[in-house]
Amino acid sequence: MRISKTPNERKQEILDTAINVFLAKGYEQTSISDIAKAMNISQGLCYRYFKSKEEIYNCALDEYVNEGLTNFGKILLDSNLSIVEKLKQLPDVAKNTNQDTSKHNYYNQNINIQEQVLFKLNRKLLPIVIQALDIAVKKNEISCDNVTSIAYFILYGQLGVFLCPGLSQEEKDMYNFKIISKILGIDSENE
Repeated sequence: MRISKTPNERKQEILDTAINVFLAKGYEQTSISDIAKAMNISQGLCYRYFKSKEEIYNCALDEYVNEGLTNFGKILLDSNLSIVEKLKQLPDVAKNTNQDTSKHNYYNQNINIQEQVLFKLNRKLLPIVIQALDIAVKKNEISCDNVTSIAYFILYGQLGVFLCPGLSQEEKDMYNFKIISKILGIDSENE
């Protein structure tokens, strides 16, 4: 008996399968045929919902990134938290986001996809970080002449630490916390 699925269910199923295939094989080595085979469907069904492999890839990455965006946004825009409390909570948010172990393990092993996800996340996080810094300025927690420049520097600067080989995740989190605290003029030791 054939099971009919709604267009949204089928599209989501393609995206869920695609991200796993992309993470396992990489973008270049993945074809629409690979995604269809993994789902046991025809390639034509994939093309019914997506124009190309590139469109599937971008949608799959967006979905992966949007989960993180939502979780980071909740912390960053919480006006009840101080800027230091926000900075301290962000590493845990990162650890608890996208916790599908198979996806997360492949993601960590595939540096190209990892970099694309991080840059895509940073682009989407930028207005949220600017807003969070504005909140901190209004609460007199930080003094900042140009929150936009600082937001860019914080987001893209921490990527250098995040992608640095040879450091544990805890060390990366600690260095990023210390560096961001210094940039913002926060005495994080006494908080």
